[in-house]
Amino acid sequence: MIKVRTAHTDQINNPAAAIEDILSQLKIDSYIRTNSIAIVTCNSEYFDSDFLDLLATYIPCQIIGITSIASSTSSGMGIYSCSITLLTSYENEFTFSYSDTISETRMDEVITKAYYEAAADHDEKPSMILVYAPSVSWNIDCAEVVAALDKASGGVPAFGSFSIDHTADFMHNRTIYGNEYSWDRVGLVLVYGELNPTYFVASISDRYINKHIGVVTRAEGRTVYEVDGEPFVDFLIESGVIVDGEFSVVKSPVLVDFQDGATPVMRGIANITDEGNGVFNSVIPTGAILRMTEINATDVLEGAELIINASLSVDHAEGMLVYPCISRFAALSEDNLAEMATAANLIGNQLPYMISYSGGEICPVAGPNGTLVNKLHNSTIISCVF
Repeated sequence: MIKVRTAHTDQINNPAAAIEDILSQLKIDSYIRTNSIAIVTCNSEYFDSDFLDLLATYIPCQIIGITSIASSTSSGMGIYSCSITLLTSYENEFTFSYSDTISETRMDEVITKAYYEAAADHDEKPSMILVYAPSVSWNIDCAEVVAALDKASGGVPAFGSFSIDHTADFMHNRTIYGNEYSWDRVGLVLVYGELNPTYFVASISDRYINKHIGVVTRAEGRTVYEVDGEPFVDFLIESGVIVDGEFSVVKSPVLVDFQDGATPVMRGIANITDEGNGVFNSVIPTGAILRMTEINATDVLEGAELIINASLSVDHAEGMLVYPCISRFAALSEDNLAEMATAANLIGNQLPYMISYSGGEICPVAGPNGTLVNKLHNSTIISCVF
């Protein structure tokens, strides 16, 4: 059994006060058990001080996590926040590793090495993997990180988030490991022992999914050239998502059925080339089935309500981690904390939780024959209930 405790601070300019906030909420001395891990998410400006050094000094277990544009627990929410989830157990064991630098050419090698470093002292497979990865640049396919880990672990369910930050170009996003932080390394937590986590995914509701369906007939890597034998841009026009000659990549994610027997997932388009090709943020294979969607504030809030209510219905739950996509934050415009507020109002004090906006959500989906298949998601909110 894993016990969960959370903490939150907005003392971004006062590291000592931030640590005092966190310790007063976690009550570590009276709460911590034999095996523990602390999952942290914070604004990147916390790195401008000695906050991480202090945190690593006072938290008596491994720290791992990411930067985010906003986070929340039952103790508060905000953009200039640091939130922490302490997972602690007598029965379950946590092992961890921090990868070497990831790159397109060394992805499998680096992720495999990190997995086996964390798994070195165990012959059995872990019950699940928590993943904290960097949004290194648009040259890295986030889905390949997930695929490499899935291959290395033999399909162990993986849950987690890619980092994001509050700047316009997202170039201050980092992963966190102890008092270290990096823009190009992946943190892994392998959880051993009897555990039955429950995973939930909510993306775009059916009424905002376009009825027009297209099959990719020519693609290479992340670029889709043709759908149904016609230029990709024609698929967008026929789907009605180009208005007055304009197309919003933020507001129009794509529902992709990879034809692998798993539940279709959302993918984002990075840009449309002058030639009318679609450049996605991950590889789209020939034969994939596409449907355009629309992300808007109404659906974001309804999706949050749906996933939180589902998470709260799990029997004997001890806590939850929730990662919504950064595009959902953007869809809420000036009321960009409304999704967190909706979740907070529903959860109340029923269950410890942490919510952190994500640059790419990692969560298993239903696969063939009752299996779980690890997938990257975009424009989605995911949760894991322990």
